Amino acid sequence: MIGQSKPYFGQLDIAVSKTDSNGLFNTTDIKNETKISTRTLTMSQNYPNPFNAQTKIFFSIAINSDIVFRVFDNSGKLVNEMRLGTMSAGNHTISLCKLNLASGVYFYCFLASNSEANEVVTRKFVLLK
Repeated sequence: MIGQSKPYFGQLDIAVSKTDSNGLFNTTDIKNETKISTRTLTMSQNYPNPFNAQTKIFFSIAINSDIVFRVFDNSGKLVNEMRLGTMSAGNHTISLCKLNLASGVYFYCFLASNSEANEVVTRKFVLLK
């Protein structure tokens, strides 16, 4: 099960330095700042994988985001794109069935865009017909 991403809080020391005329470094200031990093998008591996007729992908977004789903073949060529529109924060499922693709290895990715970040998560699946 995919849960909502939790922020990572960590201390980050920043040392500001400059080089003098002799090429020596002199530290002029040390600042301590808090770094907050959140993941907008998390995604699990599709299930089942490999698959024939149908597979499901579970994903979660932390804040409302515009979502685009893309499938690429093994050479990196875009073979399918679905614009899912603006989706609300939370857990979601996408079902893929009746794909008009040959058997093989493919890569799928979700692109999440919002006012705070743009994020891409990629996985691969195997289609057996």
